[in-house]
Amino acid sequence: SGTGQHTFLTGLLKCGKCGYAVCVSSGYKGRRYLTCRGKSNLKVCDGLGRAIKTSEVELVVQTELIKKVQELRGVTTEDSPSKSKTEVNNLKIKLAQVKEQIDNLIEGLANGNAKLLPYLNAKIDELDEQKSEIESNILQKSLEHRKTTNTDAILDRIERWDELDFDEQRDTAKAMIEKVLVASDEIDIQWKF
Repeated sequence: SGTGQHTFLTGLLKCGKCGYAVCVSSGYKGRRYLTCRGKSNLKVCDGLGRAIKTSEVELVVQTELIKKVQELRGVTTEDSPSKSKTEVNNLKIKLAQVKEQIDNLIEGLANGNAKLLPYLNAKIDELDEQKSEIESNILQKSLEHRKTTNTDAILDRIERWDELDFDEQRDTAKAMIEKVLVASDEIDIQWKF
């Protein structure tokens, strides 16, 4: 469910061997360890290979989150959003032009010669495909612009990681990480971006 209170990685941890969920179990003196559900519940896996402390994985992931922030900060430029906005505006202009061409052809159909109908219909179909493609590009560019904005907010949160409460850490990790594969000798973080 991803709402557990034992680690900010709840819902993201997966076994590096079988891919099933990894959960937190309490051990001696309240120490928290990771347990593969493929082994404990389904008996389809050998498990993680050794006892892995939750804090070990959290520390590695936190370190990698900070590295990822530095990497993304270097890539994201301040003019990315405005570039994306300009592209969207150019596409909107092109869309208006295509719509106008379609309207002119439809008007030509109403007033036109019967022999021209197949040609006009073919041209309208072609322009309609262009219109759909442009609308799709506009949507994609708009989403990219939003993603850049959201990324900046996430990066700001990671930079003040120690100030975040548990829920904010969990939400921030979920915003950046697709999943964390854990095995006895390896932690593989799969990023969303």
